[in-house]
Amino acid sequence: MPAETTVPVLIVGGGGSGLTASVVLADLGVRSLLVERHATTSRYPKAHILNGRTMEIMAQHGLADDIYREGAPPEKSSAMVWLTSLGGDAPYDRKVLHRTDAYGGGALAEEYAAVCAQRHANLGQRWLEPLLRRHAERRIPGGVLFHHELVGFEQDATGVTATVLDRGRGTTLRVRADYLVAADGGKAVGPALGIGMAGAPTFTHWINLHVRADFSAFIEHDDAVVNRVSSLTDDGTVEHCGVVPMGPTRWGRHSEEWTLMVARPPGAAAAMDDRAVVDLVRRTLKLPACHPMEVLSISRWPVEGTVAERFRDGRVFLVGDAAHRHPPSGALGLNTGIQDAHNLAWKLAEVLAGRADPALLDSYEAERRPVARRVVDRALYSAFNQLAITAGTGVSPAATPEWNRAQLTALFADTEDGRARRAVMAEYFATNRITSRHLGVEIGYDYSGSPYVLPDGTPAPETDPLGLRCVQTARPGHRLPHAWLERDGRAVSTHGLLRPGAFLLLAGAEGGPWLDAAAAHGVDALRVGHELRDPDGTWTSLRGHGERGAVLVRPDGFVAARQHSHDDPHAWLARALAVARGHRTPTEEGHRPMTTWDADTTEVLAKLKEYALGPMRFMNVLSCFELGIVDLLAKKPGLTAREIAQTVGGTESAIEQLLFLPVKDDLISHDETTGGYALSGLALPSEADLNRVVPWMDMIKVICLRQLYYLSDSVRTGKVVGLQRFYGFDGTLYAATAENADLRASWSAMMDSVTDFIDEWFFAHFDVAPGARVLDVAGNTGLGAILTRKFKPEADLTVACFDFPEKEADALANFRAHGVAEHCSFIGGDVFLGLPTGFDVVMIKHFLDMFDHENVLRIMRNVHAALEPGGQVYILVPIHPENLKDTSSVDFFPAYFLGCTMGEGGPQKLSTYSRWLEEAGFEVTAALSQDVATMPPDMVPVHGLLRATRK
Repeated sequence: MPAETTVPVLIVGGGGSGLTASVVLADLGVRSLLVERHATTSRYPKAHILNGRTMEIMAQHGLADDIYREGAPPEKSSAMVWLTSLGGDAPYDRKVLHRTDAYGGGALAEEYAAVCAQRHANLGQRWLEPLLRRHAERRIPGGVLFHHELVGFEQDATGVTATVLDRGRGTTLRVRADYLVAADGGKAVGPALGIGMAGAPTFTHWINLHVRADFSAFIEHDDAVVNRVSSLTDDGTVEHCGVVPMGPTRWGRHSEEWTLMVARPPGAAAAMDDRAVVDLVRRTLKLPACHPMEVLSISRWPVEGTVAERFRDGRVFLVGDAAHRHPPSGALGLNTGIQDAHNLAWKLAEVLAGRADPALLDSYEAERRPVARRVVDRALYSAFNQLAITAGTGVSPAATPEWNRAQLTALFADTEDGRARRAVMAEYFATNRITSRHLGVEIGYDYSGSPYVLPDGTPAPETDPLGLRCVQTARPGHRLPHAWLERDGRAVSTHGLLRPGAFLLLAGAEGGPWLDAAAAHGVDALRVGHELRDPDGTWTSLRGHGERGAVLVRPDGFVAARQHSHDDPHAWLARALAVARGHRTPTEEGHRPMTTWDADTTEVLAKLKEYALGPMRFMNVLSCFELGIVDLLAKKPGLTAREIAQTVGGTESAIEQLLFLPVKDDLISHDETTGGYALSGLALPSEADLNRVVPWMDMIKVICLRQLYYLSDSVRTGKVVGLQRFYGFDGTLYAATAENADLRASWSAMMDSVTDFIDEWFFAHFDVAPGARVLDVAGNTGLGAILTRKFKPEADLTVACFDFPEKEADALANFRAHGVAEHCSFIGGDVFLGLPTGFDVVMIKHFLDMFDHENVLRIMRNVHAALEPGGQVYILVPIHPENLKDTSSVDFFPAYFLGCTMGEGGPQKLSTYSRWLEEAGFEVTAALSQDVATMPPDMVPVHGLLRATRK
């Protein structure tokens, strides 16, 4: 990578939040550069539970299947289990204190499935982060740099300038970005900006051990996503240890790897060396001394409950642990960070594309900070509740060892007292549902207070203060309710209808006008009752509008606006999008004025833009061929712009500019790290394909672009004015090619490449009697006669080529060269003056399309006069389909014939040619067109074949 680079977004931090931001931005068409100071993704298991809302995001971006495949199967991660120990032989050892379904498992499955199509996933960050990194690197080659550390940055009104240290090489890179996303865990960016963390500072330290061991003999349940051991150690003290299965190939009690977690007061964790930590864990779990346990890593980290005072500073945004930190209880941290990145990414994409006002970015903090505050509070409640519920056992840290042993012994006694104690303990443990069953916190949050959501005046639904239940509603600001719909006979979730980066309008059965409005504004739109079915009525019960209404859904799956009728759908949708994109708030009429256009005008202006850009795009790509860049990269992929310029000419800057377009269109790839270019899409066509396409493009440049400068004059005069002005030739292109080598070379190369795909099809339908006499009208220098003998050798046909006398010598020479002189001859003449007689069949290929109706009739009447009754004519001609909207031929031929070749003519529909033949006295017996599916996708002309008999 060069010492300086420019990107729209710089992401600092390669953990779960940063890598998610990289993937999502790439899917939204935004180029980013991610830098991570460590050489690899995390070597610690860290967080492992991904909730349904996170998996919705992963599914939208094509990641969910990979995560489910690598993670635990649902039956192995559906419960939380509390144990007294793993080993030991006291009467209270190796007992199950409590087991409960968790995170949508077991009896919770139906409740969770009702509000989300995606189940929870269980995959530790040690395995999740490499998966995300692979996806990010595939999407943005060279856009993910590990072992690169942000060492400084500054921002101004237009962007951020950062200095990044390559820790492996010791070199620095200067990065200029429009925006910076800080996903660095709060280690550098937030402190550098002076952003404080508000809330509960560090109150304990977690020590995590990542171990490889077989604990299956000590654990009864095989479905626990988390085991918590509350152990009365041999000295009578109470210790707690999390025992979390981490797979990675076997799960549940048979996992090969585990995370073991213990807590210590601030400072105490650092004072313990690794040996002391391992001894503490083994003592807490009461593992037999001989039981093997390989320690893979030990990490220590402070636990706090804080939220950043602000999530944005100018052009810098904090996500994940940089914005909020809390205990792991409830599995909310990583999930919240991923959801931060998802919320921010679509807004950055809209602003960078110019569709949204930069003010939209203010909504990131307005929407995500309240969510983070609630998550932090819940995690703190959960952490302390986990400690409090063990009081239900009767054990107390303040009691004597004898008391505690007696309490646990009595708890598990098969007595009336023991049963009573266990019933009381179950009541304590029931409060833990705030940790393992909190749909309202995981998925039920809303952004109804956001400045860029358009309210509809409806009251908010009553929420569950414990956050256990998720109340679905399509009220603006709330997550799009999950419901199963049916599309083309297949079930699809409402969230499955969302495309990355796209707004979605879901309308009722009578919402036809909404589709027109949505099309005008570039919004995806579907009607439930037409394109979609609501088989069980769930969506209809949740949407909050009738059959004439609609909801507008943001790219992140939250409802931006809702309308109950379509009295003026264009105006309402324009206003709703203006609010959703930050151009104005719901109460600001006229704020940040925005010009809008009706649907028809918008469509026309978009087409005019396409017309304006067409020649520029064409010449840009053709120049890559003409300069030899494509051939060079085919032989030497990875060359930089400087190296390309040294070979083909030009400057490094000019080559970079020229390659922007093919890189954008995925024809050529660019590695941001090395600066190298390689063929991407252009590596796919075969050499034969390119040998067909490039001559076609060259012909358009040489013959079309020059002459088309005078198209208006050609139409006005009926002459090819460009030939006069550029070549001093007063006539048609076909006559000019005889005198001008450039024109002849370009046109002939194109025709040779095109006719390969036409002649075989034509002659497959050229059904004439053996021994027939064939006249090839306008046969030029004999190619048609030669091909007739080539494709119909068994028919023993004799063929005469008819054209201007001056072509006779070339034609006869061609006949001799192809060994057909015995069967082919030449007749000179002018088709408008008459044709020779004595032939059974007349063949006219690539000729009638040059002329208007009047001249076509003149030619065909001469053909009619030359044939005996019953004689046949075969015509090959490029055609337009009956529906002109179904073809690209009208994009090319009218301008080509009027301004480049004849000054008149152009293809017609088969039905038009059939009518003209009947006017000339023929009965049409066949009218066929080429099957487009059999043609190369780059070819424009679709040819038709007409067979007619003289009446």
